[in-house]
Amino acid sequence: MVIHGAGDASNPVVFTADGTVVCQVPPGTHCAASLTPGAYRLYIAWTPAVVDVWELQVAAGRTYYGTLHAPRMGWGGYVNEKLTPASPHWANLQQYLAGQSVAIDPARAGELAAELGDVSQLVERGDVRFERYDERHVEAHTFRPDDGV
Repeated sequence: MVIHGAGDASNPVVFTADGTVVCQVPPGTHCAASLTPGAYRLYIAWTPAVVDVWELQVAAGRTYYGTLHAPRMGWGGYVNEKLTPASPHWANLQQYLAGQSVAIDPARAGELAAELGDVSQLVERGDVRFERYDERHVEAHTFRPDDGV
């Protein structure tokens, strides 16, 4: 999975329900995370109070793309989107990938996990938020096997 970060000053942390940090994506960067085939729920901690969710059904041999947009100058909300060839922002993919690639080393992942602490409340916030999504938002936050390229 490749995740692009956009916006002003947020450094969202992407993690699994057990607290495993997948990556941190500062604005203007992207990271790649290797996921084995299967079902995932990834949590995106924008702040301790704002947590979003992506549901993924990962198929072997496919790459999935997503983008995270922090509010600009404090206006608007946090946005995460899956990117597929059918997405309106797919045309921006090469621009997104031109930003610095940030790999998360195991030591930094451990530091971020320690900063997150007990993720149970963050997971609960994300799950509650996901359950409140309308059909359009569920679709925007759900990666199906064929969404990968």
